[in-house]
Formats: sequence, structure tokens, C-alpha cells
Amino acid sequence: MNKIILIIFLISSQIVLAQSTLPKCQGSDYKKYNKCFGKAIEQNGNYIGEFKNGKYHGQGTYTSKRNAKFVGEFRDGKKGLGTYTFGEDKVLINNYKYGSYYGKGSVHEKESMYEGEIVLKEKNEVVEIIPHGQGSHTYIKGPNKGDKHTGNFKDGKPHGQGTTTFNDGSKYTGNFKDGFEHGQGTYTFKNGNSYVGEFKDGKFHGQGTFIHVTGPNKGGKYVGYYKDDKKHGQGTDTWGNGDKYVGNYKDGKKHGQGIYTHGSGPNKGDKYVGEFKDGKKHGQGIYTHGSGPNKGDKYVGNFKYDKSHGQGIYTFNDGRKFAGEFKNDKPNGYGTFTSKDGTKSIGEYKDGVFVVK
Repeated sequence: MNKIILIIFLISSQIVLAQSTLPKCQGSDYKKYNKCFGKAIEQNGNYIGEFKNGKYHGQGTYTSKRNAKFVGEFRDGKKGLGTYTFGEDKVLINNYKYGSYYGKGSVHEKESMYEGEIVLKEKNEVVEIIPHGQGSHTYIKGPNKGDKHTGNFKDGKPHGQGTTTFNDGSKYTGNFKDGFEHGQGTYTFKNGNSYVGEFKDGKFHGQGTFIHVTGPNKGGKYVGYYKDDKKHGQGTDTWGNGDKYVGNYKDGKKHGQGIYTHGSGPNKGDKYVGEFKDGKKHGQGIYTHGSGPNKGDKYVGNFKYDKSHGQGIYTFNDGRKFAGEFKNDKPNGYGTFTSKDGTKSIGEYKDGVFVVK
């Protein structure tokens, strides 16, 4: 997450000397020092501390020529447990494993800072400090100022359980993978609406529930499947006005088999059962009127973009019936009209009007 070039600074040898009980090293060739306290000046930095068999070994302080300081334990020339300081960044190392240092500390970047567990990798006087484990990352400047993630990190990225609070008031709590919301989680928007369910690569993906608590769809709720942030697959959508859809979605739109019931307004009680395409009634279906003067009327047949279109049968609530061709919700073309007494008229219709036998 953050590469820091080591910075130089002068150290006080008296502090380290006071901690050592070894005798002072003799001579100027530190590679000959053994079980003593001394100083080594190298191309990349200076060391003051304890030696064994010509190597840094024991308590000591190493200051690089790029102004960073390590105070702590050395073994066979390598740093062990201790404190690494790079300017305003400070890391307390408490474990060394497989060539990497592990500990706790703080890391400052241009627009953010991290506090928590880290892994520190050093090569050629360049130290890479990587958030790894439990910690907190906060943006203190820039467009993301105020954003904060608290939880588990892996290789510098949120990974595992955590919580991200955004500067607009929205919030995510749940699982992360490689820096993205991934797995089970809850995302609460700044207006209070929320999604609870599965995520993949930072998007709603899988089974989930979206609840509206504010806005024009207040009281609405969707329970079903998502893909790439969009409703996709089987689901049940209930709107704040009482409308309800149970069926299939594709790319965020009603698509495939479904049932749509109107819960309010002039069409209250109306129901459509059948095929949808791109959010509209399209294909074979049945539309039943549930209120008003047309209550009980039913159309069975083909639809095209929300209108009866093609072959179909319209049955009136008083027993009349028309079977034939429809266009734009009206009889259009040849068909048969059956009156209440059973009399049939066969002929051509245009815009719902009988024109010729």
C-alpha cells in the first residue's frame, strides 16, 4: 500500500550503550568484532550496538543514510524485534517470519493514514510497509476525505470482515476480498435505503434484499437475485404504492415469466400473468381487470411492449367476447365478436371498430 524510502537521522550512542553489558569493541574492522559493543559505518547507513562473530547481534540501532532508524534486536546481521521509524511513520515489530517483519504501527500517505497491524518488507534500503491484519485506514485529504475503513487487511487491501464509512454518510459492513465488498454484507445509503445480501467485486451479486425507507418508493422492497448491481434472475418486487411483481429479471428489468399486480390507482387489482421483455409486457399473457367499470374483463393472448398486439381473446364482464387480431390494445384485423345472446359477427375491425364482414 505504501513504499517508503528510508530517511537518515543522527542517533545517540549513549542510549544503546546504556542498555548493553558487553565490553567495548576494539579496532576499526567491525567484521572482527565478537561479543562486544561497537560501531559500524557502512555505505548505506550506520550501526551502533552489539556484535557477534562480525555481525550485528543483540541490541542495537541502525540509521540509514536515507534517514530512518531501527532500534531493537539484531540476529546474525538481520533486524528482529524492535521499533522502525520513518519520519512520522512508526512501526513496532513483534514478529519475524519468512523474510518479513510483522508488527503494529502507523503509515502516512499523501491523502490518508493507516494505523494497525502491518507486514514490513525490506530490500536494498527500501522498506515497503503493508497493512496486514486488523487496522484502520482513514482519508484525511482529497475527494475521499472522511472515508474510513476499519477491519481486516491483507497485502494492503481490505480483506475479510470490516466496515467502511463513506464521507457522504453511506456505510458498508461485511466481508471484503482484495479491496472490494465481496460475500455477505450490508450497504446502507445516505438516504437510509439499504441492501442486505451477497456482493461480488464491489457490486450487488447473488441473493439479496433491497429496502426503501425514503424517497418516492418508500416502503418498497425487493427480495431476489442480482448480477453486477442489477436485478437479475428470480425475484419479488413490492412497491410503496402496493404494486407487486413476482418473476424473472434481466439486467435490472422485468424479463421472462412473471406476475404483476397493481396495488393502487385506477388499475388497482389488475393483474398480468405472462411474459415480459425489457420491463414491459411482451409475448403471451393474461391481463385481468380488478377494479372499475371493466372489473372482471380479461384478455388472453399476445402482447407487444405493454399493449395487446397479435392474436388474442378479450372477454367482457357481461359475457361478450372478441377473438381475433389486436393492435395497440384494440381489435385490429379479422376476428369474431360474440354478443351476450351468443350472436356472432365475423369480419374486419379497425381501431376497435367493425368495418366489413
